[in-house]
Amino acid sequence: MDQGREEVDVRFNEFPNIGFITAKLPHNVLEPILSEVSKMQVDFEDNIKYQSTLVGHMEHAYKLVDSIPTLEPFVLHLTNMYDDKWDYKESAIMHPLGELDTELSSCWVNFQQKHEFNPPHVHRGLMSFVIWIQIPYDIDKEEAHFPYITEGNKTSKFQFHYSDTLGIHRQIAINVNKDMEGVICLFPAGMMHSVNPFYTSDGFRISIAGNVGFKTP
Repeated sequence: MDQGREEVDVRFNEFPNIGFITAKLPHNVLEPILSEVSKMQVDFEDNIKYQSTLVGHMEHAYKLVDSIPTLEPFVLHLTNMYDDKWDYKESAIMHPLGELDTELSSCWVNFQQKHEFNPPHVHRGLMSFVIWIQIPYDIDKEEAHFPYITEGNKTSKFQFHYSDTLGIHRQIAINVNKDMEGVICLFPAGMMHSVNPFYTSDGFRISIAGNVGFKTP
């Protein structure tokens, strides 16, 4: 500072906010999912259809069943970690938790094809999650598919949509590339999000999605 000017104690204060968690699934959690997904692809007609409960523009979505006993404890563990960080459960229901427990209330597999997408939407419950299982494309080729977009290319990406403390609409885009296979993203169910289409592969982009809710008494 300039000589003679009094030193000012400036403090930067942030508004309280919440975020999202990402983590790599342990082998013992991922393997049962991979096995069940592989069986589903043998004959889609043998699976429990889930499309009618979703907003996604996708032909193939089916209920996850066999691997739930292994997946649920891991997701609930992450939910508790989320709550430890942001104290979200109590604020979400506006009263002390008491005896309320959480459970994996719904879970399904998305077999997303080229050009299919999920428009901006929210889920029911306390928390939601997505697990990326198979990414059929290369993210660089996806972005190169639209060479005239030189900044903010959103092709094939997973996006969060929210308003900042000034009410300005913001987006966070996650690069869903091959490095994200086996990664889970956990976030509040009321967080607006969307899944953009991909264009450069004829394979399935396979993901697991689900919701965590409070157990009813």
